[in-house]
Amino acid sequence: MRKITAFILLFTSFAEAEVLVRGALILHEVSGKVSISRMGKEEVDFQANQMPVSMPGLIDCRASNDSYVFFSTSSRSSILFEGDGSFTISRFEQGMPELTNWETSQEEVSQSRVILNFREGQITVDNRYMIDSSQFLAETPLGIVRALGGIWQMSISFDPGKKRFNFLISCIDGLVRFTDFTGKQHSLRDGQRLSGAGLPTSPSIEVGEIVERTSEQIQLFLELTRVYASSKSDLLAYAPYLQVIEQDQLLLNEPVGLNDLGTDSSLNYPIIIEYTSDPPAVTPFRAEVKAPSVSEADLF
Repeated sequence: MRKITAFILLFTSFAEAEVLVRGALILHEVSGKVSISRMGKEEVDFQANQMPVSMPGLIDCRASNDSYVFFSTSSRSSILFEGDGSFTISRFEQGMPELTNWETSQEEVSQSRVILNFREGQITVDNRYMIDSSQFLAETPLGIVRALGGIWQMSISFDPGKKRFNFLISCIDGLVRFTDFTGKQHSLRDGQRLSGAGLPTSPSIEVGEIVERTSEQIQLFLELTRVYASSKSDLLAYAPYLQVIEQDQLLLNEPVGLNDLGTDSSLNYPIIIEYTSDPPAVTPFRAEVKAPSVSEADLF
């Protein structure tokens, strides 16, 4: 009870000061072989029978074939990742959520910005509760996906022999925009999909309707969001990992709150540089080769 009271006081004081924090995640379910590590740090220790597990919002995640992992975020999004492949959340900041507003609303209660790097595998994201001034971007080897609310899914596979990618983006609900490396933009709405194949700089792209297989795949995601609806809405579970971003104190002393900023307010955000630990030293390998035999000596 004392711990809960302390968190309530913490949220209240931070909300009044319009403090910017680094977001947090809750790991709800894991199946198969999955590794999760904090950005540039140690691997997260978790057991499948000890869920849910709270953790910082900046992570590296890898899942093997036929494995999956389900997260929720402190910005009220949900992420299902299925292997074989990996993704990284490289940026995640938001205004400190106010506890009373969180409990009385299903929507996100403060502006947020999430940037993830998705390399290979399949990812399904629920951004239905994201407010208009927030941003959720996915950087991929083929271009950038920008979610504007709703549920969407993307799969990427790579053929190393042909050095070609195959990818598919499905918009189950809402609006998703994909911008390739040539600057061409494709908008997908409810029930539409974009399929592409080829080199990152010049893939062939086709837009059509969602296929039945995608509708079947999304059922796992919808079931997980239903099962964990209560635990992913527990703000106090995220609280230990909502880290205040000290660089932003000068900005937040201005009489303008995060909720007053518009959708084109990216220039008003501070530049945040993430520092990671130095990699372990590389030990050089020294090999010894025995002297050639008499018969081999003639070859040199």
